[in-house]
Amino acid sequence: YIVYSSVISGFVYPVVAHWAWAEGGLLAELGYRDFAGSGVVHALAGVCSLVAAVFIGPRTGRFHNGVAVEMPGHSIPLTGLGGLLLISGFLAFNGGSLGHITEPGDGEIVARSITNSIMAGSGAA
Repeated sequence: YIVYSSVISGFVYPVVAHWAWAEGGLLAELGYRDFAGSGVVHALAGVCSLVAAVFIGPRTGRFHNGVAVEMPGHSIPLTGLGGLLLISGFLAFNGGSLGHITEPGDGEIVARSITNSIMAGSGAA
């Protein structure tokens, strides 16, 4: 874990961030725009997580002789509460990423950001 995290934070992330955010970066030159920096962070996190999951494999005890083993459930109320907290936190975070709402048109940007967040969550469900 320490080596994987060090490689990602020391080498991979700076290169990808430069591609997207630096003047003359590979993605920036192609017209890529990353509002509040979330695209680079989340796309890289998803790819790194996928690589780690493929490398590590399934959980210990998940399969027995190639047959899936039923995993015991977790607390449904706590799962629901966590989901609600996550949704409300993301709406506040994404809506506040603009940093201000003082100029004409700012409200539309914030509304679009919150609407996209809700639609993305609905589509992922």
